Amino acid sequence: MDRQPCLWRSTCTAVFGRVAGFVAPAAARRLARALAVPVLAALMLQCGAGPVEATAPETAGLAIGRPAPAFALTDQTGTVVSLESLLKTGPVALVFSRSVDWCLYCKLQLVHLQRDLGEIEASGSRVVCITHDSVEKIHAFATRSGITFPVLSDPESKAIDAYDIRCTDAPPEFRGIARHATFIIGQDGVIRSKLFELSYQERSAVNALIHALEEARTMNGRSRT
Repeated sequence: MDRQPCLWRSTCTAVFGRVAGFVAPAAARRLARALAVPVLAALMLQCGAGPVEATAPETAGLAIGRPAPAFALTDQTGTVVSLESLLKTGPVALVFSRSVDWCLYCKLQLVHLQRDLGEIEASGSRVVCITHDSVEKIHAFATRSGITFPVLSDPESKAIDAYDIRCTDAPPEFRGIARHATFIIGQDGVIRSKLFELSYQERSAVNALIHALEEARTMNGRSRT
């Protein structure tokens, strides 16, 4: 495992420990929460987010217009979730994530998606994430971060490989992880578009995701011209 999580943890402990030493405990906790995201963001810019590149090349993954491979994987609650069940209500945003255990970019990406989940799913669309992590690690992250949409465990990388989105240049200890990518799947089971946003913090990225889902809904059953 890379040493960056230890660096983030020790730095945050040092920063927040100093805060706690100068203000009352309740105020320290409030201030620590307010400082958490800026501090972690600064660390990511300085140190990077993990052992491989942050984003996938736009040629990565199955091509637009291809049938989306079926999957049935276990989520953070122990429930088996299938693509077929997700498509019953509308288009699906299938987010591939490197890790919700050690990749800070990935964690923040899902937190941002959760923040706007109501708006994203307002028209019947669904959001689902697939990661190489174990169910136990996903459960711990989802519980801690309040993630309610399905985060699916793919420890054998079957879905990751089916969508041709495995990070092939990852170090041996990370073999099997996915590249960052979001596939927009129409209700007809066809890949309608691909997004390679690293973060959904910015409004423009959220708008692009919503637009892609809306476009997939209008294109249901039609060929892309």
